[in-house]
Amino acid sequence: MITILKYPEINVFEKHEAIVEIRSDYSYFRTFHKIYLRIFNSANVLLGTEIINCKEISNGQGQLGEPLNYAIAKFDISAYFKNSEKHFPNYSMFSTTGIVQTNLVKSYYCEVFETYGIDNIEHLNETLAYINVIPGGFSKLFKESYSGSTLEFLNRFLTWQPEKKISLDEFDFLYFYSYNSFNYIQPRIVLYFDDGTSQVLNLDPVSDNEYSIFSINCSFYANNLQNYETTDKKITKYEISILNEQGETIIEKRTFHVNHDYFNNRKKFMYKNSIGGFDLIEFKGVSENSNEISKAAGSFKGIEKTFSSKYSKMQTANSGWLQYSFVDAKRAKTYIIEFIKSTEAFEILDNSIIPITIKSDKIKVHQSDKFIYSVEIEYQHSIIDVGFFK
Repeated sequence: MITILKYPEINVFEKHEAIVEIRSDYSYFRTFHKIYLRIFNSANVLLGTEIINCKEISNGQGQLGEPLNYAIAKFDISAYFKNSEKHFPNYSMFSTTGIVQTNLVKSYYCEVFETYGIDNIEHLNETLAYINVIPGGFSKLFKESYSGSTLEFLNRFLTWQPEKKISLDEFDFLYFYSYNSFNYIQPRIVLYFDDGTSQVLNLDPVSDNEYSIFSINCSFYANNLQNYETTDKKITKYEISILNEQGETIIEKRTFHVNHDYFNNRKKFMYKNSIGGFDLIEFKGVSENSNEISKAAGSFKGIEKTFSSKYSKMQTANSGWLQYSFVDAKRAKTYIIEFIKSTEAFEILDNSIIPITIKSDKIKVHQSDKFIYSVEIEYQHSIIDVGFFK
């Protein structure tokens, strides 16, 4: 007989533990006894069946003098979701406006069962949980700084990005997690002008869906904010918040400072951060490219022959002085480490989103003053021969 001693949380982070504890009581078949975990996706497709390691414990005497035994299985169920499918962003996302529900949260149905005896027949299936797996996962240190409450932490956008100075045509998105079932949620943008006035814009509301990650396009042009400027009245910054149907702010407010300057050298990147959202960042310094073609040659029947040829392109990107992109350059230097450490990074290039690999041993931090920094990285496109003539 299976007894669930500890159920996992409904919402599981890939990078966090979600401990499950199961007890199975049995008397005669301990030699052949096994406990299994079975996982289905949201479409009820079986993803896999795993044997759970158990610790056998003897507890007194059973019938006919046989020892009465039971098995305890204690395991981290999140370990079975760590290799869940990766999210590959599509360039069409940049044409969206307002709030959009993403497919970043994956839902699974889990059950446990046992077999005993030489027949290996399933017995006593028990539903373990319907689990929503949230990509990423914040560190325990950051979690503790938000009073140790997962829900309190999720009252913020899924980014560590400091306040940003955004160019007029720069892409940017914010992601947030909805754990309440509101009738609808609505984005609000507050514009602040250089003459000291402000204006509130309430965008179209969308239906809420509990246990989902939503995104909102925060770009200046995507939200047509230029239509609210005049020759004598420019937007200096704008503030984005999310409201529920009662008009209450349910997510922290984020401020974008408008940078009207033009930058000639710009490389645009997108990456998955450590807490499950995607961040966009521009490197506005001088960049360089280097091309290399390597060949494997040899002799075949006395004739020199080229057996293989590989083209690789190493690229350098410089952030430019960070005070032109962020309000707090010192915090921005630390924040860029998120980009460098990400295992899912992309370059936005010619209406495409191309996966990249950052060479971590080629990171340079330049410092001109106490709080003036720039960061330089080397990277390659993960798709071979992309941009051969660029």
